[in-house]
Amino acid sequence: ARARSTRCARSPWDAMANRTVLTAQQDREQRTGGNYVHIPLGNSWNGKGTHMWRLKQERPELFELNEKAIRLHEEKKQVVAERPAGFEPCSREGWLYNKERNVFYQQSTKLYLWYDEAEDAYKPLHEG
Repeated sequence: ARARSTRCARSPWDAMANRTVLTAQQDREQRTGGNYVHIPLGNSWNGKGTHMWRLKQERPELFELNEKAIRLHEEKKQVVAERPAGFEPCSREGWLYNKERNVFYQQSTKLYLWYDEAEDAYKPLHEG
């Protein structure tokens, strides 16, 4: 007589019934290789981005760099808008230079100046 095997055949249904279910966090860690960083967003976060104001209140450091970049961009736009035609920045801070006319423009005083080499001084330009 043939000895009966003690091992019973498993069906696909048995394998599915024994599967371990991962939590959402475990699933993310498994998919990203453990490189997932969870940022707690508070109770009002709905995942659609509609409560960015709340995130800004809870984590203002995330927005500081962006606000600085916007402020610098606005300042740069304002400086370019205040620049007279043909003038470019020069080595003196707050001054612009026009190569064609050999004239300087001081932004703080809004004066056009020319350089007198004999006296080694900048003098106001009087057009006439």
